Amino acid sequence: NIVFGGNSIARMSITNAGYVGIGTTGPLQKLHVYGASNGASIYNAMFQNSGTAVGTSSKILFVSGGTTTRGADIGSLQEAVAGDATALTFGTSAAYATPTEKLRITSTGNVGIGTTSPNEKLEVYPDTDNNAIIGRSQVGTVGNVDVAGFSHVDTANTNSYALQQNANGLTYLNAANGQTIQFRINNADIANISSNRLAIFDNKNLELGNGADLRLYHDGSNSYIHNDTGNLLIENDSNDGYIDLRSDNGLGGLDTYLRINGTSHIVNIFKQTEFSDNVKATFGASQDLQIYHDGSNSYIDDTGT
Repeated sequence: NIVFGGNSIARMSITNAGYVGIGTTGPLQKLHVYGASNGASIYNAMFQNSGTAVGTSSKILFVSGGTTTRGADIGSLQEAVAGDATALTFGTSAAYATPTEKLRITSTGNVGIGTTSPNEKLEVYPDTDNNAIIGRSQVGTVGNVDVAGFSHVDTANTNSYALQQNANGLTYLNAANGQTIQFRINNADIANISSNRLAIFDNKNLELGNGADLRLYHDGSNSYIHNDTGNLLIENDSNDGYIDLRSDNGLGGLDTYLRINGTSHIVNIFKQTEFSDNVKATFGASQDLQIYHDGSNSYIDDTGT
């Protein structure tokens, strides 16, 4: 071994195997730099480029294979002259090419992949049609173009993605063919959407109006339309259309009981109408004609002229 030192202290050694040790006489690798600092950080090596212009870089090149110019590098890069703000860069080389930067950590701690000027804590190929996978989640274009999307990695395509928004802000919530979109609160289902229906589960209201003035719901046994403010209007604006009130006919089917007829401009009653005792059927703007039964007798009263 060859040992270099001073004042009887070994500073560097070269073993008969060709290993170089700095700060140690027993290097374990081709270059072994050793220092001791219990509970504190020290610099064991320094690589300096004395240039001062923005973009000045000092790098270490890692090469595998026979070439001396292709491989991967790690380096520091000067971002500004004042204060020597410095970024850390990582580069790799494609086949038959020298390394190019692929990742940067700026002096402010922002991380950029595919960008040299990240403005956020993490930016990955900003404003490009690329994707990132985190666990089983895919974020990016998910098979589309110029959109922001999210999906499971197994459904990252143009038909089966979960969420997508284009450059104009148009937003889509989507499910794969044959699947539903489930809405939950506290991991309990309250509604879902399939290809041909919107389902709101029992005892969950569909509320319309700023004050939930109109509510539609089913309690598991009965269905309700409840209005709290103003009048409840049912309109049909189709030319010559009509509105039917239908119900079970006792034979396993439905019958129309009442029709508001927009063709003939009349109300059609198709079933027997029953008035309870002392409930009057009145006719005329002033109820001039009244027909009723009081439980014992029947009456036709005419107060008109």
